[in-house]
Amino acid sequence: MTKYKIALFDLDGTLTDPQEGITNCVQYALDSYGIHEQPMSILLKFIGPPLKESFMVYYDFDEAKAEAAVAKYRERFTDIGIFENKLFDGTKAMLQTLKDAGVVLCVASSKPEVFVKRILKHFEIEQYFDIVKGSMLNGERVNKDEVIQAVLDELEAFVPKYQLKDIIMVGDRLHDISGQSWCCIWLRWQRRTGGLWCNLYCRYDGGSGRVVKIDLITGFLGSGKTTFIRKYAKYLIDQGYNIGILENDYGAINVDMMLLSDLMGDKCELEMISGGCDIETHRRRFRTKLIAMGMCGYDRVLVEPSGIYDVDEFFDVLRDEPLDRWYEIGNVFTIVDAALEGNLSDASKYLLASEVADAGAVVLSKVQNTAPEAITKTIATLNEALAQVKCNRNIDQCVFAKNWDALTDNDFEALMQAGYVQESYVKQYIAETDVYTSLYFMNLDFTKSQLKSIVEKLFNDTSYGNIFRIKGFIVDEDIAISKTGSGEIHWLELNATKNEMTFKPAPDGQKVLIVIGEHLNKTAIEAYFKI
Repeated sequence: MTKYKIALFDLDGTLTDPQEGITNCVQYALDSYGIHEQPMSILLKFIGPPLKESFMVYYDFDEAKAEAAVAKYRERFTDIGIFENKLFDGTKAMLQTLKDAGVVLCVASSKPEVFVKRILKHFEIEQYFDIVKGSMLNGERVNKDEVIQAVLDELEAFVPKYQLKDIIMVGDRLHDISGQSWCCIWLRWQRRTGGLWCNLYCRYDGGSGRVVKIDLITGFLGSGKTTFIRKYAKYLIDQGYNIGILENDYGAINVDMMLLSDLMGDKCELEMISGGCDIETHRRRFRTKLIAMGMCGYDRVLVEPSGIYDVDEFFDVLRDEPLDRWYEIGNVFTIVDAALEGNLSDASKYLLASEVADAGAVVLSKVQNTAPEAITKTIATLNEALAQVKCNRNIDQCVFAKNWDALTDNDFEALMQAGYVQESYVKQYIAETDVYTSLYFMNLDFTKSQLKSIVEKLFNDTSYGNIFRIKGFIVDEDIAISKTGSGEIHWLELNATKNEMTFKPAPDGQKVLIVIGEHLNKTAIEAYFKI
């Protein structure tokens, strides 16, 4: 450890365990909006990232509403929640050892600096740190990279002519490594979900020459990408691969990440890009996430973008320094419903063609429920979409059409050799927000039968717009809340398209329904859900 002259520590989840205080204060803020979360573990995702961003990402608050929620949070946190906290065992001894070794110790936290200093003083560890920086209550210096830069600005007084190789960052969340990635600091501790904490030490060795394989699993809304990823990831884990999955749902609430949460373990980690942002912001977040994941020792990274995604972004970002040295593209899979709807808009046909054009394998879903003539029609529709964008490719030879429930190891081995192509086609600019809409409905208490009736009406009545998909979670009313007093909730996942509606048990959930489609009648749909 003495090879590093400077150590930057995050606070929450690294030096202290703030779970009780943060979740209680978040719930206190949500109470103001009639939102009551159970179990409280749902709110663990607020530990680490900036609060304002989290309220916007997880509850679709606009900026003003998120700022008001942060103010409400601090109303309780300032005098109560701040001390619902505890120091991790061994922290003082560790800091003393580093100090005795001559290491300059600093704190770089997204938490407001005034609170950081109070917490350090409360736990009697403030004397170990030479520099303490956090965010500002006025909304300045919120992002982790800005906080770290504030530390770096003062380091010269303690370590004259320091170099970035002298510095190491200790943190528990992707925000820590994402912030420091701009400063070339290579350490990450990962906090597991559900309150399970572990010390996972990962450091990038720039001279190792190690390259991580990366697969893109794309496909149009409702095609079954998440189901395929579950099966593919399970195969990779069983083969001994250490994998990372990067999720990007269309919109701000990532339902699909919840559906994959039970895959998390020693061989699999999940990360998320928050949606609902402009193209440039999304590209920057995507790049930052890949930088962070490139330092975590994965054998393979699986990227699931939203169902309305420009595949060129994947290739463009991976050409950037340093990603071009860290990653090698393995496969591009495009997932397509075997009974693909033929009446697609021009915008949807273009996006579908752009996803298929570069695929090493076009993987058809729900084959076992689709007539052969319908599958033939789907393949013809894909080729027609390619022709409309002046792409010369014919995808007949790269179609993979098998029942997913019967896939064998040999099938997955063949898919892993699918590779990818880069075909030329006429590029179009489609402003997603001008065509596609996501509507979110939180804390609705429908029964399964009620929701089934609502969803059928929404799909069958064109006055609501062209709805592609409705997904989300409800509490399973057929399974009573645990009688053991544990408060366990049993969730059902809703996944509905025009052709199919399913309710399946889910390992995790949140009371949320998301309606995705083209030219949605927001007023009519919102009014219908309030009935």
